[in-house]
Amino acid sequence: MKILHITTHFPPFVGGLENLVWQVAREQASRREVAVLTLKHDPKLPDFEVREGVRIFRVRGWEILENRWIFPRFGFEKKVREVAPEVIFTHTRFFATSFFGGRVARKIGARWVHVEHGSNFVRAKNRFVRGMAWIFDRIFGRWVLKNADRVMTLSEAGRDFVKNLAGREAVIVPNGVQIPAVIPPPPRQNRAIFFGRLIAEKGIFEVLGAARMCPEWKFEICGGGGNFSPKNEPKNVKFAGEVAPEAIFERVAGADLAILPSWSEGSSLAVLESAAVGRPVLATDVGENRKICSADFLVEAGRAESLAEKLRAWRGKFEFLEREGARVRTRVAERFSFEEMVARWEAEIF
Repeated sequence: MKILHITTHFPPFVGGLENLVWQVAREQASRREVAVLTLKHDPKLPDFEVREGVRIFRVRGWEILENRWIFPRFGFEKKVREVAPEVIFTHTRFFATSFFGGRVARKIGARWVHVEHGSNFVRAKNRFVRGMAWIFDRIFGRWVLKNADRVMTLSEAGRDFVKNLAGREAVIVPNGVQIPAVIPPPPRQNRAIFFGRLIAEKGIFEVLGAARMCPEWKFEICGGGGNFSPKNEPKNVKFAGEVAPEAIFERVAGADLAILPSWSEGSSLAVLESAAVGRPVLATDVGENRKICSADFLVEAGRAESLAEKLRAWRGKFEFLEREGARVRTRVAERFSFEEMVARWEAEIF
């Protein structure tokens, strides 16, 4: 059986969605013929390559709305037809690749499974972007959710969003993560890490605000993307740039705490990855975070003061943080199995 995943971005672009698709495609490729069709966000990347059994095709796109590659150029449909998939997976309804991918799936008679990674309308800081995304969702996003043969979501919030926008039921398949067998002890140095896209909706400005209020903590910021440019940031903040997905576990293990204050999430892979290496996560109370983090580690989105209040209270309380780290690692191992997630994705093929 031939499977094609269609995404707007794909590694080496760094992002939770992209990393999840890569992990699933790589696992599926051990049993099936798997390809990925994505947009070429870097002209230096090859138009075609094979990585760990996965064929990766890249076509050019038009770059609009805060440097996001949204609309594929000519050749997108032709490439899908060349791959001739029997099953097409699209990812997140607000990317135009999902709309175009779904149209081609219907034309060629492929089974179309849409994976909805979000759980709300786009909450961009830029009002114009937010408004345009809302209009796109109401027209094209709704069409995607209504017309896919099957819709999967990562959380209960995502399921409710699909129901409200498209009036249909969706299957909940939470993210899964592989648990490292051995993890190093935390450094016990009041070190915190943030990793993800450096855009407002991921909470980067709240993290920097908390850093200014908590000079006793050291912060490592890993990520790129968006229009963010470090300038006059606190001395206790180190910008490490983008980190390859395979290096994330090691970087997180070098901190005492992960801070991931996204404004909106479905099932956050970043939270799962942090918990998998036994590090507590200070996160916002969105998506599936409540099923992973203890209540004391959840804050309201958009409030740097709430982050700073927690950090000041936890300074030097390493045993407390390590107990929470052990607790979330156990929770993730029990409830968010990578193998079970892949099996559920496979079940949606038939």
